[in-house]
Amino acid sequence: AVIKAVMDRWGPDAVGMKFFDHGGGGGGFENNWAVGRFFFSGIGTRTASIHNRPAYNSAVHAAGDAGIAPLTNSYLDAQLADTLLIVGANPYETQTNYFLNHMVKNLSGESLSLKRSTFGGGEDVEKGRMIIVDPRRTMSVSAAEAAGGKANVLHLQIEPGSDIWLLNAIARIVLDRSWHDAAFIAQRTEVQTFEAYQRSSLMADRPQADLLGEAAQRTGVSIADMEKAAEWIARPKPDGSARRTLLHYEKGLIWGLKNYENIAAIVDLGLLTGNVGKPGTGISRLGGHQEGYVRPPYPGGRPAINVDEAVRRGSVKVYWIGGCNPLLTTLRAGAMEAAFKQRGALVTASLQATEGKPVPERAAAVVEALKQGGMFLLVQDIYPTASSRYAHLVLPAAGWGEMNLTSINGERRLRLYQRFMDPPGEAKPDWAIMALFAKRLHELYAREGNPLVANRFLDFDWASDEDVFIHARYSFTGTATDPIEGYAGVTYDLLRRLGSNGIQTPTRIISGVAVGTARLYEDGKFATASGRARFIPAPPPWPG
Repeated sequence: AVIKAVMDRWGPDAVGMKFFDHGGGGGGFENNWAVGRFFFSGIGTRTASIHNRPAYNSAVHAAGDAGIAPLTNSYLDAQLADTLLIVGANPYETQTNYFLNHMVKNLSGESLSLKRSTFGGGEDVEKGRMIIVDPRRTMSVSAAEAAGGKANVLHLQIEPGSDIWLLNAIARIVLDRSWHDAAFIAQRTEVQTFEAYQRSSLMADRPQADLLGEAAQRTGVSIADMEKAAEWIARPKPDGSARRTLLHYEKGLIWGLKNYENIAAIVDLGLLTGNVGKPGTGISRLGGHQEGYVRPPYPGGRPAINVDEAVRRGSVKVYWIGGCNPLLTTLRAGAMEAAFKQRGALVTASLQATEGKPVPERAAAVVEALKQGGMFLLVQDIYPTASSRYAHLVLPAAGWGEMNLTSINGERRLRLYQRFMDPPGEAKPDWAIMALFAKRLHELYAREGNPLVANRFLDFDWASDEDVFIHARYSFTGTATDPIEGYAGVTYDLLRRLGSNGIQTPTRIISGVAVGTARLYEDGKFATASGRARFIPAPPPWPG
């Protein structure tokens, strides 16, 4: 009743949410679909945010604008690459299985036979090299040196925040030495964006020596090491074949200075060298947890509403938190807690004053408190949190192992994680909680004679986890237009048969059968209107 009253009086954006958007213990395709259906298709709010950021932003908008998905390669590509470029990541400690079972095999030379069989013997092969860009000497540097020898590991120990300078300087060397993939650029990219990239990012009209000198000063990396990095990434092999480089990045780049340009700089370097869509290549995040994002489109545009600010300034009347704890993750935690405390106290007083009264009377009292600047807080989680201390309604959610979940790993491998115990007490899967609220809102709007809004809350009558999984699947076509999470044709029965091998998304329907995708863009078609990848300008920040 409170949510409906808020929608009717203040509009859908007065209902704010901050929810998980990943897989594993918080989310999975099933729960993410239900959350998105409820808030985006049902309520229609733009006041939405993801668990670790203040708005509904992608962490890698620049990659998407370039037509490049966050996860493009297969893990096997780490065994096939000539060079592995790791920027702002520490895979030995955060992607241990991937590092030890794939990257190390390449560095040690163990994957040489695999390279020969994959490339057909017509291409020079050698054990892999690794470039690690990180201000710290991490365990990944030490482990890589132990596996491949110090001569095959280049640690670029940059000054924090200077990634754009470094990546653009390396790219400039590649371009000036004609090591770029001219055919790929001409055939697979929007050429006008390449021209703009040369001017804005590579400063092609500036003498190389002058540019590299400033880059060395700002990054703390010597020109010699920049040149070595460029050689390892792009210099043709002795037989003239193109070098295969796999480019990986993570939080050190994503959460660094100038997020958008940071991501653009590494994506541009990958496009410049044609290192995507072929064995041993890719431009990908390294990640750190399962991914399970599948939702209807976000109803807002860019830039998205800053939900944390909306809560603090009072425009959010109902705030629904699921699977996260914004009091410990917002940039202004003290101000957020003050808003929870002060705005929530008005609602708490109204509830206490109407204790024992009929629900409509209590709901009306809450709405009056909202008019005075109050905020009704719901927290949905598997255990108490700092945020739930201020909640007016706590919704106990089921956790991993207490429901069936599907999610993908860093090479988009979709697997089923089957329930093996019951949720405690009244706890329910997140999808079931969203369905309960959707059914109630449908009833309220239908009773009022408002079918237009009531019908937005239809089709939440799921009886099982798989019902939600199948419902979300209807948004996929099994064609090249599907996003990387697309799983057309996949069922729980298929995933049970496949076991831990799963199937790599996006799936394509070929002769009526779901077929996985080992690596993206092998057909040379990218996720842009033109089907060609775009170079995204990434001028270095001033000052560096």
